[in-house]
Amino acid sequence: MKDKKIIEANAINLTDADGNVRISLDAALPDGVACITLLSKSRSRSIHITAQPDDRVEISVRGKNGLANTTIMVTPESNHCSISVTDPDGKPAVTIGRFPYEEKPHNANVVVYQNGIPSYKLNDK
Repeated sequence: MKDKKIIEANAINLTDADGNVRISLDAALPDGVACITLLSKSRSRSIHITAQPDDRVEISVRGKNGLANTTIMVTPESNHCSISVTDPDGKPAVTIGRFPYEEKPHNANVVVYQNGIPSYKLNDK
């Protein structure tokens, strides 16, 4: 059996045959975020898995230029979870889940936005 080796680094970038970064593992971001990023060949679309300094974790699928995206988030406060979808301009479109920052954080909500402004809200009162 081969000896196992441990590679220790703050960041690792994996490139494709053309030398373009396609996968990035980064634990040295200045704000304390640890992130794994997978980039499309054109680098215009990506998937991000992040661990935030406040113990929140997120998986985000981003469209062209990172504006249109879908994010699944779990917060450390009682494991609140939400799914957010933005429109092509990056404005909120739909949010589903529990929101720890509202007055009644234990309610599950569905919020639909028009042009980034809440237009319909359903919760489990």
